[in-house]
Amino acid sequence: FNRRIKSHFREINVHSDVKYIDPTYMLRAVRANASDAILCTVLGQNAVHGAFAGFSGITTGICNTHNVYLPIPEVIKTPRLVDPNSRMWHRCLTSTGQPDFC
Repeated sequence: FNRRIKSHFREINVHSDVKYIDPTYMLRAVRANASDAILCTVLGQNAVHGAFAGFSGITTGICNTHNVYLPIPEVIKTPRLVDPNSRMWHRCLTSTGQPDFC
């Protein structure tokens, strides 16, 4: 879509600059709270430990209360789906103050 828009304006000799803002960046529109800050610190420290241990192609996460290294290809292999009508999603919207785009 972006390419077609740019092509159209080039054809009619009009300068254009197309910016696409991915709506997923709007998912977090509120300030991080203390729990978020702690989680990000732990994940960041674990990522550094993994890199110093010689791992590459990994991400860090928490699984069953354990800090783990997860292979990125495995993490992105299948898309994760969120039911926009689920109770868990509505809890997320409420706790983060996000608008309901559905």
